[in-house]
Amino acid sequence: MFTTVIWDWNGTLLDDVDACIDAENTLLKARGMSLISKARYREVFTFPVIEYYRRCGFTFENETFESVANQYNAEYMERSRACGLFGDAIETLERLRGYGLAQILLTASSKDTLREQLKAFDIARYFNAMIAQKDALARGKTESARLLMRERDIDPRGVVLIGDTEHDGEVARALGAACVLVPRGHHGRERLLECGAVVADSLIAAADWIACGL
Repeated sequence: MFTTVIWDWNGTLLDDVDACIDAENTLLKARGMSLISKARYREVFTFPVIEYYRRCGFTFENETFESVANQYNAEYMERSRACGLFGDAIETLERLRGYGLAQILLTASSKDTLREQLKAFDIARYFNAMIAQKDALARGKTESARLLMRERDIDPRGVVLIGDTEHDGEVARALGAACVLVPRGHHGRERLLECGAVVADSLIAAADWIACGL
């Protein structure tokens, strides 16, 4: 029986894929490197994000990953101010709250980035906890999620993670939680199907699947 939903943020609730691609292409263009399409982006994006940069052609021979990441984050934050939530996000948050489920927001972004982005949306009230990272290097989010669950004595058998990437599936497996992935964010359907997780076409469909486990 599910008691807790862990939400991914980027690409799951926040519709920011185009902002990410635009920011990345700004860096690539400035270096005379090949730009990426949305289809290519969904093929190469991965965690830890340093591997994604390498797939885009960065070698970090003449510049550090940290300096590139900082440039990217500045470009991304400028664009993300125009990003909205997916159209079914609020309805799904309301529905899951109505089911009596605790909801936790989990992101690989930094605390400062999450705090800035949440200013545009009146959704903090839906979450019992919000987990972000100490820096903006997007190494992953497994350990921070595991720590919160340990601190709050959350039984992983009652947890389901809603996300949009292979990494979300990896996090769920590492936690011992169930997982539903929605293929309209940073990874496409084919990659998500390979994860072995449930793939739902929308957040509403994800909520319907969760309701079956209540």
